[in-house]
Amino acid sequence: MRPPVALFALVACTAAAQPRSVYTALDRCTTTELNTDEGWSTQRCPGTAGYTLLVHEGDLRQSVDVVAPGGAVYPLDFWSVITSAFSSVGPRAE
Repeated sequence: MRPPVALFALVACTAAAQPRSVYTALDRCTTTELNTDEGWSTQRCPGTAGYTLLVHEGDLRQSVDVVAPGGAVYPLDFWSVITSAFSSVGPRAE
């Protein structure tokens, strides 16, 4: 007796769709903007799959924008969404 095709497809999809983490090292970034008078900067970091990250720092707070391969920018606004207190994004992004 053969198993139903739908059951086989479900098992195959579940096995193939295992998530995996991909990391971007934030110590390989290059400074693209720097304002020492006002105390802020932006660094561009190479990402994966054609994406890049823009790490913004100002007033001892950091946030990240995700730049898609086509150039669309998606600000994550950590300083508004997560905390307005002092913050740091750490050494790598997942």
